[in-house]
Amino acid sequence: MYKEYFGLKEPPFSIAPDPHYLYMSDNHREALAHLLYGINSDNGFVLLTGDVGTGKTTVCRCLLQQLPANSKVLVEVKDSGIGIPAVHIPHIFDAFYRVPGDLHGSGLGLSIVRTIIEAHGGEIWAESLSGKETTFSFTLPKRQNRIRNKSDSAAEQA
Repeated sequence: MYKEYFGLKEPPFSIAPDPHYLYMSDNHREALAHLLYGINSDNGFVLLTGDVGTGKTTVCRCLLQQLPANSKVLVEVKDSGIGIPAVHIPHIFDAFYRVPGDLHGSGLGLSIVRTIIEAHGGEIWAESLSGKETTFSFTLPKRQNRIRNKSDSAAEQA
């Protein structure tokens, strides 16, 4: 609606801000430099934290633009629950599988997640310390052409 009415070349609003319009404050530059260093050193991991609205998502999108095309992004989610016994880990992504004694859910959630991740060229797995915690990890390949470049906008205007 706004795009056509105001004759804009790009949509004026999105869920995540466009990194092309990011004002790189000293803190943003430092955060991006630390993230790039962590990735390029191939040793360990990096963690970006901050209050709501401080630009974490935009800095991450800026970082993704600078990764090589064949990169994979790793996401890990860890809880501090009771863990999953090792005997069940190979089966938790199977459709309708439920850990014996678990009366909640249909056993479809993790199966659906695996299907979605694999459909996008990724992998998913879980590690658990029974009685302590579970970590779900997945990788996704860097998506090409997701974030528009300024040169793309200029080419459309020509």
